[in-house]
Amino acid sequence: LKQKSGKWIPVSERLPEDKTYVLTTIKVPNSIAHARSGWYEGGFFHNDNGDTWRATDREVKAWMPLPKPYEPQESEDKE
Repeated sequence: LKQKSGKWIPVSERLPEDKTYVLTTIKVPNSIAHARSGWYEGGFFHNDNGDTWRATDREVKAWMPLPKPYEPQESEDKE
């Protein structure tokens, strides 16, 4: 099931496949939710800082696939 980037998917609706890199909306105690990138594996979302969040809507509210990396247009390369 391929999902286009740019649309938030609630974790209550479904989870990404294992070893998928995603952007997540994470609820932090005493703070508003914020976005973090990382990957999903085995029921948890992880990031490169070693942080881990359970795949429940109490910690991770939603996720979305990462967008494709930026690639300069030919005209930008000549500048």
